[in-house]
Amino acid sequence: MRPSKVTSSTLRACSKRAELSNFNCHLGTGQVRNNKGNITSFIQNSFCITLPNSSFVQNNSETKEVQLIMNLENWFNGANKIDFNNYGGIMDKQEVMKSFCENGAHVFSVAGTSGIVKDSWSQPKPYLINIPLFPDSLNIPADNPMTNEGVELGRYLFYDGRMSGHTNKKKLMSCASCHRQEHAFECGINHPLYKDGHPHGLSGKPTPHTMLPLINLVWVNEGYMWNGSINKNNNKLGSDAYGVPAELPYHYKNIESFVWMSIVAPHEMNGSIKKTVRAIQKIPMYSSMFKRAFGSDSVTIDRISKAIAQFVRSLVSFNSKFDRFMDGKAVLSNSEKNGLYIFSTERGDCFHCHGSPAIPLWTTNLFMNNAKDINFNEPGDRYSVTGNPKDRGKYRVPTLRNIEFTAPYMHDGRFKTLDEVLDFYNSGLKRSPYVDPLMINMNHGGIHLPQKDIDDLKAFLKTISDSSFITNPAFSNPRPE
Repeated sequence: MRPSKVTSSTLRACSKRAELSNFNCHLGTGQVRNNKGNITSFIQNSFCITLPNSSFVQNNSETKEVQLIMNLENWFNGANKIDFNNYGGIMDKQEVMKSFCENGAHVFSVAGTSGIVKDSWSQPKPYLINIPLFPDSLNIPADNPMTNEGVELGRYLFYDGRMSGHTNKKKLMSCASCHRQEHAFECGINHPLYKDGHPHGLSGKPTPHTMLPLINLVWVNEGYMWNGSINKNNNKLGSDAYGVPAELPYHYKNIESFVWMSIVAPHEMNGSIKKTVRAIQKIPMYSSMFKRAFGSDSVTIDRISKAIAQFVRSLVSFNSKFDRFMDGKAVLSNSEKNGLYIFSTERGDCFHCHGSPAIPLWTTNLFMNNAKDINFNEPGDRYSVTGNPKDRGKYRVPTLRNIEFTAPYMHDGRFKTLDEVLDFYNSGLKRSPYVDPLMINMNHGGIHLPQKDIDDLKAFLKTISDSSFITNPAFSNPRPE
């Protein structure tokens, strides 16, 4: 049932019929109680109050109960602002009824009469991620639970070029400008603007590294980016270089951090947070979307970041041929089976870094030096985060899901094809003191498999491709050109 708006006149009429004696609101305890009505829930900035049995009569017919949503933010900040301090934290019946009549049009709406709460502001519905065989250690911050409305808002913002703070078509840039769905939300080797998959910002400055695909990031708890610098233990705030104050929400802890960072970074949107917020505020459709997602139509960088982060966490891939094989719904070819054997044993030596089939993320999410180089002068490796000399040349182990769609490969994009990657591991390893000890074939320069085994390994890797992920309409642009 669609919630109906409650006006002052409606509340005046209701007040004559409702038995609201001894109704008290105790802000100190955060509870609302009377002898007829009980608070049934508290969601963000709203109370849901249930008036049971015959306490509310409408149209001369008795109902089981009526449920009202009381939006506290509108109550405090509306045209007729209420200050509970004036009443010592407790309001008696007369003051409650007076306030209802004055502010009811902005504070209350009827939720329902059946005992099931229907929300006046499209109360966010939980967005659930529960996939068999996948880990249950989801990285979802307590202050940003995933909801259907939040994910949908984030999807629109993810694809909106006005996130750059501009309206000039030449200066538009969105998250999707680089993170393209057809490449598992990576740039792709064939990007029309970024040669060989190497992006640059609106300033023309190139990004420090090639991109990591946005796949199953909700299961990453070890830190984000190639070097893990975005992590729960990073207490840094703001950026002097970009003029961002050292205060919340400008943290470096989670996916939310990427939004403000991307807006101000010269190698990305090269904009300002104020301009971005102002640009989004001016777009009419977003007012109701923010209200449905967060309870009011206020547009802030914190809410923008949270919504986009919710959408990114929803980008889950779990429907590859190998997933279906594990579920008994697909059959592997002989070549693919041999590739699986090579992958899962010391012959291929892949599983040490990318995990076993029992962990369908296809990455350990750890940081390793995989014997690409012998000189380590780049400032963005794992060593730059930890200060531990043993971490020189270490980078995140990327997922192998959708690997055939995510070229170029490695942190610097040095390999343009999957064949080049396999050739490197077969005969191109370079020895150094910093190579991870799990790279057991370093001393031999590679795994040295015959070409047939290399082909079989490649065939197996393609079984981890999830074509439904790169075509899923729930992840696509909601406003295609």
